Amino acid sequence: MILLLGLSSSEFYAQVPNQGALPQIIPKSPNVAGFEKYGKIPVSLSTGVPEVSIPLTTINIDGLSIPVTLSYHNNGVKPKEIASWVGYGWNLQFGGTINWQIRGLSDFSQVENGLY
Repeated sequence: MILLLGLSSSEFYAQVPNQGALPQIIPKSPNVAGFEKYGKIPVSLSTGVPEVSIPLTTINIDGLSIPVTLSYHNNGVKPKEIASWVGYGWNLQFGGTINWQIRGLSDFSQVENGLY
């Protein structure tokens, strides 16, 4: 019975043979292609933190070129940290900054004997 059933069955294919038609490829729009490059974010090999930096513009003044970038650092949520005006973890970088940290007595305080 099994032999008769096996001989009487016709051939079955699991897939349709290729008819030679090429797939229709629709190119990406320039907006999508430009945005896609920001999806390929490099990662620091020592810490595993993504290095996100989005160039916004470049300011040219008297031959001096100042890049303006928006960068992000994922260093975890710290409850006492206040978000900057561009967002939590984001930093607008342009030109540079001047920072100081007071250690001990402030440089701008008055001392009685003139020595620090």
